[in-house]
Amino acid sequence: MKAALLKELRLVVHPSTYFIVVLGALVLIPSWMYGAIFIYGVLVAFFNGMNAREMHDLEYSFSLPLSRTSMTRARILTMIGIETIMLAIMVAFIALRGPLGINAITPPSEAVGTAANLYLVALGFITFGMFNLVFYPLHYRDPLKVGLPFIIASIPAALCITATVVLPYLPFANAASFGIAGFNDPSAQLCALAAGLVVFIVCNVVACKLSARSFTHFDA
Repeated sequence: MKAALLKELRLVVHPSTYFIVVLGALVLIPSWMYGAIFIYGVLVAFFNGMNAREMHDLEYSFSLPLSRTSMTRARILTMIGIETIMLAIMVAFIALRGPLGINAITPPSEAVGTAANLYLVALGFITFGMFNLVFYPLHYRDPLKVGLPFIIASIPAALCITATVVLPYLPFANAASFGIAGFNDPSAQLCALAAGLVVFIVCNVVACKLSARSFTHFDA
């Protein structure tokens, strides 16, 4: 598995990934629609899929002593790592907003959807988990095709991103807290983060199993 992961990093990961992964820092922008950051995150899977095809990764992988399950698992684990790093960077810069005084200049009334807080990160985990759950099982039906699986997987991702915009305005108790920047009510935010992380893990475990099953039916 270590060799398969190294292959992914050296051959498959598109150079733009290293730029996109730091876009979690965009939470420093006052009064912005932070859910848009997740759009860049899901694009990584598209760029990497295209790069794998252009680099003839499939032919190379079949020449290695790797099972099809290992190939799919390495690809998904690589994406999990990229998504997790992006969200970790987001948390770090959310923490910096207070010392930099950014939270003080962005009152809740000016928030555009979910503010820079742990609710946003939780929704990020859910967005990425749902995307991976749909994209990779479809992609591994034919690893040479990237566009259609990406378009289909973008639908649940788009719904999750839309949720980041509308949640603070729903007529439910505590819905307004989604629009408050910072770590207010940390216990509630940590519970939401834990729930998002559980969804992320479950989605990716299922994605690994379904992708391996899809790939076994692919005729190379």
